[in-house]
Amino acid sequence: MKVFYPAVLAAILVSDGHAAKPQLHMPNVRGNGNGNGNANGNGNGNSGRTAADDSAIAGIQGTYAVALNEGVGEVYALGVVDYDGSGELSGSLLFNIPTNGDSTDRTFFTTPVTGTYSEGEDGMGDQSWTYEQTPIGEVDSDILLQVAEYQGSSAIKVNAYSTNVSRFLPGGALVRYQMVARPSAGFDVSSLTGSYSVNFYSTGPLGSLNGLGQLNFGGDGNVEGMVTINDPSREGNDEERSLFPSPVDGTYSINDDGFGDLTITNRNIDVTFNIHLLIAEVDAGNVKSVFGTFVQTGPLTGGPFTIELTSLN
Repeated sequence: MKVFYPAVLAAILVSDGHAAKPQLHMPNVRGNGNGNGNANGNGNGNSGRTAADDSAIAGIQGTYAVALNEGVGEVYALGVVDYDGSGELSGSLLFNIPTNGDSTDRTFFTTPVTGTYSEGEDGMGDQSWTYEQTPIGEVDSDILLQVAEYQGSSAIKVNAYSTNVSRFLPGGALVRYQMVARPSAGFDVSSLTGSYSVNFYSTGPLGSLNGLGQLNFGGDGNVEGMVTINDPSREGNDEERSLFPSPVDGTYSINDDGFGDLTITNRNIDVTFNIHLLIAEVDAGNVKSVFGTFVQTGPLTGGPFTIELTSLN
């Protein structure tokens, strides 16, 4: 199958709509209801799936948030893909790639995604994704997947990697995927409320950087918190790295489809970053995790930033 990516630059449009907080509608569970279709307290049963489940691909079914990594975060993509339970999939991805191989200059583009998939009784499977017109032309992408977590017979977390090397990076870089089941829509700014641990990472020609901390989202578009940054030493010492805590604050917005934007300022160095967000895991209407990619490159690394938020609520 040939894979096409569109070379159309796109920005995420942000709205502050007021849709009701979403409830997680998981794929249909097709167990037999007597305990044999699900692991019971006596250790009997299997993953909770039957032969009928396998023929209908009931495990992987519904809407999934997707984060794609190529290399060490040099290429990143966020998207939402729908799996119909019968082997067909469709959705879209927003890519962040180096411009003409230059990691310090970034190109963003969106692409529709279509394709096919299969899943075996052991949770292993394959999928083929078709994109349209990347900046480098047509690309084939064949993917091996493994269900990482079931809820009943429904796959709620899936890990995957491409059997093809990255076409956006030299040197045969690995392409990896995280997939998390979630509602297809119904989000707004109030969906992201409360305290979240933050983990962000950047690598580039000038070195690597990692940050940990906590962000507090007000549910009204305002955010504040504290992060501790571990960056290359600015004293020329190759054996030690700089650690410094930094207060941060800013604003955010969330679209109905779970995409959004975060603008945040580091008050110690007075630098503002713009970050594209995608709501990932949702449990009983509460957002448990968020994927993100920075628009700017890291000033101390010369490379792209990725970020993940995990609920502390």
